[in-house]
Parts: sequence; C-alpha cells; structure tokens
Amino acid sequence: MHKLLKAICFAAILYIAYEFIYYAFFDTNVKSFQPYAKVADNFVIILLALSFLQEKIDDFKEQKWDNFRLNIVILVFFTFNTLIFLPINFIVNENSGVKFYFWAGNSILLLLFYSYLIGKIWKNGKQNKLQEK
Repeated sequence: MHKLLKAICFAAILYIAYEFIYYAFFDTNVKSFQPYAKVADNFVIILLALSFLQEKIDDFKEQKWDNFRLNIVILVFFTFNTLIFLPINFIVNENSGVKFYFWAGNSILLLLFYSYLIGKIWKNGKQNKLQEK
C-alpha cells in the first residue's frame, strides 16, 4: 500500500475516533451532531477500493472476476452512500421532510448491498460444501 494512502487512512481513523469520543462524551447536544465521520470512513473505503483495483490492474494476473465484481460493488455502494450522506450533513437539523427521502434511499441501497453480500457468501459456502463431498 502506498505511503500516502496509509497516511490518509491513519488520519481518517484518528478523525473518526475523535468524532466518536467528542460526541459521545463531551458534546451531548443532539442539535450539534453532524455525521461527517460517516463521510470520512466512506471516503477511505473508496480510496482503498480504488487502490485494490489499481494493484490488480497493474499486475493483470487476476483470472477470476469475482474479486473485481465484489470490489466494484463495494466501490459503487460507498460512493452512493457518500453522496447520500453529504446532503444529510447539511439538512439533518432542518425542519423539512426532504431528509427522509435520503434516508429511504440509503435504506434501499443498504438492502441491495447486503443482499448482494449475503448472496455471495451463500454461493461461496455452497461451493465449499460441494467441494468437500
């Protein structure tokens, strides 16, 4: 992994830990909460997925597309999740009902992502059982 990517990941981990500790213990005012840490961790996951793609494309030894498909699904999910959570940071304390459309979109996206992951795990487990027999 590239040194700059490691530094960004470390900085994001520190920021996420700071956000958690600050809002959990020091600032208990609910109105001041802004979930920027969610965007930070999504951004780091996107960077890691892009780094994985770059490594695999540079090596060009990957014969199975399963790793690429899973990585692309992770990349797309966290990109859309970041796009959903960016406006939430600005409208979470507003009195409008628009934020509920974002939450509904996020719920549908989560359902699709976890359904894909469950399907992949189920398929992988089924293949391992068949190979053991």
